[in-house]
Amino acid sequence: MLKHKSKSFKFLKNNKRGIELTINFIVMLILGIAMLSGAIMLTTKLFGKAKAYQTQIDANTQAEIKKLITSSNDLVVIYPARKTMGRKESATFGVGVQNTLKQAAEEYFTIDVAFARSYYTDKTKQCDSGNENTCASPSGWLKLGNSQKIKRNEVKSFPVIIATKGNPKAAVYVFDVRVCQGQMDSSVCNSKADNDLYDQTVHKIYVNVE
Repeated sequence: MLKHKSKSFKFLKNNKRGIELTINFIVMLILGIAMLSGAIMLTTKLFGKAKAYQTQIDANTQAEIKKLITSSNDLVVIYPARKTMGRKESATFGVGVQNTLKQAAEEYFTIDVAFARSYYTDKTKQCDSGNENTCASPSGWLKLGNSQKIKRNEVKSFPVIIATKGNPKAAVYVFDVRVCQGQMDSSVCNSKADNDLYDQTVHKIYVNVE
């Protein structure tokens, strides 16, 4: 009888330990899920604020572009055309295009942005597109959408994001901006002669890296 009670006691004791371990595991799992949910909510909130801020920047840029195009009657404007940046920073530029074509209610336009050259503050050359690997390969800094449809007499902006990478030297980095009529790959727009561009002009973006 005593032997049977001893076995029962051991069973209950072992079972109690198992139950405690299970409860501890469940508590840790609940805490882990709660922490993960909190992190996801915080990330979503921060991303939402960043997205709203970016939308506001784009709205301000669009407003400035429309103002510049209205006052100058240009077909293409860039705002801002020049920015000062640090290493591993990014900046957004707006390429505004006004559709004044008469043959259709709307038309596609394509932009191409390409690194052209860089020079030091004393105007001496640093590098150009032929050897840009010697100055942190600025072509890799670019991110842009290259085609969109614009209605007749409407003005739209193409966002151009330039994010410096690597360890670029303090210098002015110049990017050529071309606007072409029609939907095409940006490389095709890049290959067009100046006279075949929408406004027959190669525009410039200047990034001053400090």
